[in-house]
Formats: sequence, structure tokens, C-alpha cells
Amino acid sequence: MSIYLLPNLVIDDIEKMINAFWWGGRSNNRGIKWMAWKCMAFPKEFGGMGFRNFKAFHFAMIAKQGCSFLSKH
Repeated sequence: MSIYLLPNLVIDDIEKMINAFWWGGRSNNRGIKWMAWKCMAFPKEFGGMGFRNFKAFHFAMIAKQGCSFLSKH
């Protein structure tokens, strides 16, 4: 994730897998839906659950690699 720019569909699939892990959303079980993912990805101090927003995290990792590359060369 920190080297290549992944398509949004791949990042959405990663978030879906994490949701299925936490809430047990299998084919026969819909799982518990506490609140929308956008609300859960908010930081705890702003009323969210503190889950990571993977689109923002992915962009930050790419920016970190770019900054490192520019500062060393």
C-alpha cells in the first residue's frame, strides 16, 4: 500500500473485508450494523469509533514515500 497507487475498488474491497471481520457479515448472517462506516472512521475525539480511513491512509503512505524520495535525492 505504501509504494503503489491502488485503485479505489481495491481499497473499497479491503474496507469490506475489515467490516466482515468485525461484524460477521457472512452470506447467511448479515451481522450487526452499528453505524455508517464514514461515522466509524472518524477519530474518537470527534465522536467516531477511531477506525482508519483507508483511502486517506493510502494517500498518506504514497505521500510519505514521495517525500522520502525527494529528500534523499
